[in-house]
Amino acid sequence: MASSRDRRIDTEDELRALGDMLIDLNEAERLLTAVHRRAIAVGEDEVLRHLDSELFWKLGAAGDLLREHFDMERVHGGQM
Repeated sequence: MASSRDRRIDTEDELRALGDMLIDLNEAERLLTAVHRRAIAVGEDEVLRHLDSELFWKLGAAGDLLREHFDMERVHGGQM
């Protein structure tokens, strides 16, 4: 399986779209991390169970794939 770094970006539009996706994923990670912290603070165990689901972690993985593609570290350092 080829890594995302091996994939060629053929056009500026494609590069821009990938950059926009990374911005959106970073924002989603930031917001979900904030909700997660608030759920911990108020003891919302049911909300925490949903946030700790596979989807929550897949969001982080998707962002990591794009960051790898752009050879970037996490921008805000927010680990989920």
